[in-house]
Amino acid sequence: MRRRFNVTGSCNPERHYMVETSKRFEAVEELIDNGEYFTINRARQYGKTTMLRMICRKLSDKYLIIDMSFEGVGDGAFQSEASFVQLFVTLMKESLQYTNETCASFLEGHIPTTMQELSKLTTDFCQSTQKPVLLICYLATRGMEEGYLVTFDFPKDKKSAELQWMEWSGKQIFEVIV
Repeated sequence: MRRRFNVTGSCNPERHYMVETSKRFEAVEELIDNGEYFTINRARQYGKTTMLRMICRKLSDKYLIIDMSFEGVGDGAFQSEASFVQLFVTLMKESLQYTNETCASFLEGHIPTTMQELSKLTTDFCQSTQKPVLLICYLATRGMEEGYLVTFDFPKDKKSAELQWMEWSGKQIFEVIV
């Protein structure tokens, strides 16, 4: 198949002309290996999704990757803490069912209703895995005004979760350090 220019979605280097991204990927991989969390935030067609697909493809041997998207999620998921927490666990299960059924089954039957319960569940989950967990979230602007954005950090030397609310741009953001 002849390569072509792609302006409609994620690029595949076998099918599309692409900018060389190996140095960018190395920088991102270093962040991940150092336990940092970061955002990829650029305009359309800058390679955000392509980079995230590359992360999933190249790092799946080293990390248990949970790749979840909040795109297309209705407003109801952001109306209460309980609805957001339940959506979060559902998205985790849906991601894992395609890559690791054993880990997905760990989440079955768990229906947390608070951020505290979500924190406990994610702590237990991370401690049960064989590999470090890499959480990738596609976040849309929807729901941000309610403040139910959650950040996760999974350092291996922690024994239990720490919870805290942060204020950012007038919004409450819940941070879970697991």
